[in-house]
Amino acid sequence: MAVILATESSVSQLIKEWDQRESLRPPSYRGAMRPMLEGLSRGDELADALPEAAVSPCWRKTLATWTAEQNSEPEWVDWDLVRRGQELWGRHLGRAFVALTAALLQGFTIARFAEVLRHAGYAQSPWTSCKRYSSTAFFISDWFRYPLDDPQSVARQGIYAVRAMHSFARRRSRKLFSMDRGEGLALSQYDLGEVLLGFTAVCLFFMETEMGMPRFSRQDREAMVHTW
Repeated sequence: MAVILATESSVSQLIKEWDQRESLRPPSYRGAMRPMLEGLSRGDELADALPEAAVSPCWRKTLATWTAEQNSEPEWVDWDLVRRGQELWGRHLGRAFVALTAALLQGFTIARFAEVLRHAGYAQSPWTSCKRYSSTAFFISDWFRYPLDDPQSVARQGIYAVRAMHSFARRRSRKLFSMDRGEGLALSQYDLGEVLLGFTAVCLFFMETEMGMPRFSRQDREAMVHTW
C-alpha cells in the first residue's frame, strides 16, 4: 500500500509540473523516455536553412532544388526490413489508417502540437484542416507504397514536402516557444520522437486491441517500426 501511495504521489506531482495551461515545456521524463529531451532544441538544419519561399505552402516549386543535398542515410537502416514493413502496413492499410487517426486525435491533446497547428494556420477553419489532414493521409499512403530508398521516388518527395511544411510551421510559431523556460523549438526532434512513438507503438497497440487483430510477431513488429 505504501508503494502504491508513493507512486500515486509521484504521478500527481508530475502532472502538476506538466501543466500545459502554463507552459509548452515537455514532461520531465525519466527512464527510457528521458533521452528524447536531448532533441528539444534541434529542428531540421537542411529545411530550416531554405528560404521561406521554398517551404511556404503557397509556393513550393523550389523544393526540387533541395533534393540535391540530403542527410546521409544512417548506418543502422536496413532497406530489406523497411520494404518488409511497408508490405505489412500496406496489407493492413484500412486498419492502419484508423489507428493512425486515433494516434493523431490523441496528439491534439498535447499543447506543443495543438498550439503550433493553430498558430501556423492549419486549424483556422474546418476546410483548411480537412485539406491539411487529407494531404497527410496521401503522403502516408505513398510512404507505404513507393520506394523509400530512392531519393527521387514519390515517397521521398513526400517526405521532403512534409519537412518543408514543418519548417514553415516552426518559423511561424517561433515566438510561442521559450528556450529560457525549457520549451525548446516548435516541431523539434523531440516532438518528432513523440510522433514516431504515436505512429508505431500506439498504432500497433490500437490495431491489436481495439480492432481484435491477432498480435503481430516480433519480426513483423520490428519491420513495421523500422519503416517509420
